[in-house]
Amino acid sequence: MAIQSVPSTLETVAQRVDDVATLHEEELSLTPPVPKRMKLETTRRCNLACWFCHREDLPKMQMTLKEGAHILDQLQVGGVDEVGLFWVGEPGIDQRMPEWIRMVASRGMKPFITTNGTALPKKKAREWFEAGLWSLKFSLNFPDAASFAKGTSSDPRLFNLIEQNMRTAKKARDEVERATGHRCQLSSSIIRFSDKWQGAMTSVVNRVKDHVDHFYYLAPYRIEENNLTREELDDGMVLAIGNPGRFENPHPVIPCHILFRFFVVDVHGNLSGCAFHHGTNADKFVAGNLFTENLLDVWHSKVMRDLRLAHLVDWKNGDEKLTCSRRTACGPCLTPPANQDGLMPGQALFLKR
Repeated sequence: MAIQSVPSTLETVAQRVDDVATLHEEELSLTPPVPKRMKLETTRRCNLACWFCHREDLPKMQMTLKEGAHILDQLQVGGVDEVGLFWVGEPGIDQRMPEWIRMVASRGMKPFITTNGTALPKKKAREWFEAGLWSLKFSLNFPDAASFAKGTSSDPRLFNLIEQNMRTAKKARDEVERATGHRCQLSSSIIRFSDKWQGAMTSVVNRVKDHVDHFYYLAPYRIEENNLTREELDDGMVLAIGNPGRFENPHPVIPCHILFRFFVVDVHGNLSGCAFHHGTNADKFVAGNLFTENLLDVWHSKVMRDLRLAHLVDWKNGDEKLTCSRRTACGPCLTPPANQDGLMPGQALFLKR
């Protein structure tokens, strides 16, 4: 039976990024509706060690298909529409990914994936598309093999595979569309760490832009508990506190949209109230476990209600902005430490005026 594309009112991935970061007044409640979008972490394993991402060995590094099916059934009942099959791990090295995609699509939800692109040859990409993948994004964050090797602590030869795999993925996508009528949207994003970094990425963007349908820059943020190095500061690198979304269209991080419009479930089945759910303070953000608890009960749990209340209090006090006090709402946030004013160096670049 031919796979049919699931229509969406939001045409591009950039529009969806903006939409998920945009809060509506009726959602600013201690018990908002279950969000339409979420991420389900199928694996914590990754073939890279990017400097801006968190890496840790866990007792459990993969979610089983049976565990995932139980959660997906809850998501379907809860009205979730889009399911990202990734978080910290790299989906390209999860050999079960076609089955994960089918499990999502068969329940009438839209599966989407972000990949580092190093482990997605044409055959694998085709399998993903044939399984019903709705959106595929390549995370493209380094301008050359040397910076890639340094920034990911990996083999520089992997860098050239990204562009090659983007090119062959588009060919596979187009072949599947002609054969079945199903079209997966292809996109790419770059974390814009600085003006210098964006300039260095220009040649890469020019080479790969024809391999995707859409392209955008993300505001620079880090999923790790450490400060910028002096070298990074000298390069003009700045980081956002929290996740303001696209660089071209940043959104306030107070209130945080993760608490109202989006959620993540990790390989352990934990639903977290923080997109930066790592490190020594991470457990306090765990709202519940979807292996054993009901989605709506966890979404409306005391952990989530308390976090929402703190954010709404800050917001009502006039703190709707692209910075976060870090001393009230999440106490403290798990994003990189700020200075005494609550700002990262250069943070004023991200203030909405």
